[in-house]
Order: sequence, then structure tokens, then C-alpha cells
Amino acid sequence: MNKKGPTILISAGASGGHIFPALAVAEELRSQGATCVFVGNGTAFEKAITDANFRLETLPASAWNVKNPIRKLWAVFNLVRAFVTAMKIVNNVRPSVVFGTGGYATVASVFAGRISGVPTMIHEQNVLPGRANKLLAGRVDKIALAFDIMPGTLPPRLEGIATVLGNPLRKNILKLQNKKRKEDGYFHILVVGGSQGARILSDIVPAAISLLASKYRKKIKINQQARPEDIARVSAIYDGLKVDYNVTSFYNDLPEKMLQSDLMIARSGAGTVSECALLGLPAIFVPLKLADGHQKLNAKVLTDKDASILMEDDVFTPQELSNTLKELIEKPDILHTMRKKAKQQGKPNAATDVANEVLKLAKMDVMQMAEEINNKAEVKK
Repeated sequence: MNKKGPTILISAGASGGHIFPALAVAEELRSQGATCVFVGNGTAFEKAITDANFRLETLPASAWNVKNPIRKLWAVFNLVRAFVTAMKIVNNVRPSVVFGTGGYATVASVFAGRISGVPTMIHEQNVLPGRANKLLAGRVDKIALAFDIMPGTLPPRLEGIATVLGNPLRKNILKLQNKKRKEDGYFHILVVGGSQGARILSDIVPAAISLLASKYRKKIKINQQARPEDIARVSAIYDGLKVDYNVTSFYNDLPEKMLQSDLMIARSGAGTVSECALLGLPAIFVPLKLADGHQKLNAKVLTDKDASILMEDDVFTPQELSNTLKELIEKPDILHTMRKKAKQQGKPNAATDVANEVLKLAKMDVMQMAEEINNKAEVKK
């Protein structure tokens, strides 16, 4: 009889930053014989889970970061409902481990797993842990970190269960890590802003290109992601500058675009920083201004190693960006050094390493241990 692998309950928050690392780990776990069941709270990103042929259970959810007292009470009520639903899911699925990547769904699922006696583990993608993972950190059996976190953000007693393993990346970008770029004599710039960050990039990048002398503009090819309402405006500017460009709201082949670029201009979400490191892609990071400043801290993982450039909103002006682009075009050795130093920070085995830690925890699960004993007994028969 073939040995049945463990079942892992995977919970992820509402953002792609939570869901895509969870998917990368799930794919690795599946390749090692585990069955993965996802728990989420009904967002557009979750289509990626079902598209990858994973079962998905959903929890009640409400926006948590609200000031209206009535909406706040509703969010608390839904959190209680989510916990009750998560308990039912844990009881039905009977997982060997509950693994979460942060966010609303992870809080309910991990608490449900812990109360049910199931081993639990979380993964933190950012340098500064999110609120959900901060809350759960002292209540789980294992913590996987993408980066060295800010001192003082987790209690010292947790150092023994927290390990830096990197950000799990999906196979569509991992397969490119050793592929060589095509050199064609042009300076390829990739501009990616995401849903929250594209506006400032659409305002500043074309203006910066317009300040470059024509001899530099002739060397440039630009792929730029922009919001649908900005596409015509940005395209018109590039048309006037006679720059070779492609402007769209979405790239199906973004990893390949990253590989073939000399420079990326982007916000500094944890996944973007990790992908730039993996591919050795020099970047100008323009961190999204958030209350906790975690995107700036993410960017500093590479900028502090001279592997990328940090330009906050107040510095990210057309003139400053134009000056930086001119220097990088004139001095390719700078980019060469940045590529080398970025690559040194990459963690290509993160998904495998995190999955292996999950499977180690699975062996601690009493139900899994009993099942393995039964399997061995049946084999002997």
C-alpha cells in the first residue's frame, strides 16, 4: 500500500503578497506527496489557488482597518464567525499542520488549529512583521522569515523557533534564475507599480525620460505597467519623445520581462524585492508610503548592500530620476555590480526549505503518527 502523505491546511490573507508565497509552498508540498487545502476570505487573488487545482475554503471577512465604530464591531463579529468556521474546517479536514502567511484568514485558522492540538507555523514575508503574524508569533510552533526582521518586533524568546528561509517564489520565476539575458545594445527599463503604486510612476518616469538628451533616449526601451486610465497619457508622452515603449495595465510574462531588463523601477513589496534578488535585477525602489514603513525596510534589504537604489516619494522627482538614469546608462559597471550583489541576496530554495519545515511539523501531529503506524502495519501484512 502506498503511504498517504499528510494534509496541510494553508491560510493566506487577502493580498497577492500573502497568497503567492503560500501557493509556492503548496506546490512544493504537493510535489512531495502532501495534500493541501487552502483557507481564504474571498478575494480576486484567490482565483490563482483554484486555477492551480487546490481546494479552497472561505471564511467570513470584513475590513479590519476601519475607524467607524459600527464597521469595527462588524469586523469583530466576522472575526468570531471566521474562527467558528475555521474550527469546522479543521475538524473536517483534519490537517497535520496549519500553515499561514499572514492576514485575516491566518489568525482564525491558526487559532483553530492550536485549540484543536494541530501543529502550527507561519511565514512572514516582510522585514517588519504584519499585525496578524505579530499576534500569532508567540502562539505557533514554528516561524519562517523571509528576511532578518527589525530588532524588537518579535519577543527574544521566539528566536529559537524563527528561521530566515527567504520568500517562497513560484516556479515561473525560479526557472529563469540561470537563464541569460539577451543583449541587444538597448537599455531596457521595466516600470511596475501594482494597483496602488502605478500613479506616481506614470507621472514621474515619462517626465524623467523627457529630461534626457536624445542620445540617451535613443538607447532606451521601456515596458511600463500603468493603470488603464493612465495608458493613453503615458503613451502620448513616449510617442512625442520617440522612445521605443510598451505601456499596458498587465503583463502575462512579467518574469520574462524582468529577466530581459537592465533596470526595474518599482514599489518594494516583499515579493518584488525577493524576485529582483533571485534574478540579479538592479532596481530603483520607490516604497509605498505606509504607516508602518515596511516597504522602505524591504527595499533596504538590497539598497543597504548596494544592490539597488532607494528613492522615496519626496526624492522621486523627474530631475532626480533623470540624473540617476543618465548615470546608469553612462556607467554600465554600476549596474554590473548591482546585479552581482543582488544575486548574492537571492534565496532560490525558499519554497522547498519552508515546505520541509512544514513536513517536519507534520511528523509531530499525533493523528499523522498514528496513520503512519497503521500504514506500516498494513505493509507488513
